[in-house]
Amino acid sequence: MRESISLIASANDEAGMNMVNFLTFNKDFQMTSSDPLVYESSKYRNVKLYLTDKDLLFLEEYNISERPTSFVFLSRHRSASGIASLTCHSTGNFSHDNLYGGEPNELGMASPSMLKAYFNELYRNRNSARDYQITLEATHHGPTSLEGPILFVEIGSGPVQWRDSNAARVVCNSILEISSLDLRGSSRVALALGGTHYPEKLNKILHETDFSIAYIVTKNNLQFIDDQMLQQMMARSTERITHVLMDWKGLGKNKRSIMDTIEKTDLEVIRI
Repeated sequence: MRESISLIASANDEAGMNMVNFLTFNKDFQMTSSDPLVYESSKYRNVKLYLTDKDLLFLEEYNISERPTSFVFLSRHRSASGIASLTCHSTGNFSHDNLYGGEPNELGMASPSMLKAYFNELYRNRNSARDYQITLEATHHGPTSLEGPILFVEIGSGPVQWRDSNAARVVCNSILEISSLDLRGSSRVALALGGTHYPEKLNKILHETDFSIAYIVTKNNLQFIDDQMLQQMMARSTERITHVLMDWKGLGKNKRSIMDTIEKTDLEVIRI
């Protein structure tokens, strides 16, 4: 299915505004509405760009007249390591902790095909961003309540990268490239459990196999994956979940309880 995409950026996010500037100066996105602030391009008729003054992580409601197939949030990425990186991830809170937006114990809707297509397009363009690590991130933070799947695409990990016009170009071109695709979905759609926040094994799986991934749960969040949360992950994916990718050495003390929970379903488990 060809996506209708709402790009969301915040005036308070330096990386997001860098991407907005690229789209308006280089891709013919022109303002078509001032309330809300909307930009459209005759070249990309299924893509609209919305600009808000609110924090993206807490944007649980937004005034969009036509419900899009997907929301893509243009965001900065911040990490203590300072590693230059281009990242993407679905959103959600696996516990009651919603310090960084979203509702407690709630996941944003996820489009596995969108995540896979964007990540693989980034990877295809990796030679245009040689100074950047291209990686998935585990599912985290808000928003979680928008009526449509959410994908965060991020430039990080500090002000130098947020202002990098080439990074903005690579990210925006990757989004626009996949906006023209017919995303029919994969026959193998997975939940990924275990491991760290930056899952190197899953990066390889996405660009070397036909798997797509809805949600990624780190080892630290496995304690919150009970029957109810597992059912929510399956229900909030736009595509039917068929598999669980288990980072077998990255499950920690929750290995047995996680296996007990998964065994109550018909999901096929693959150890990675």
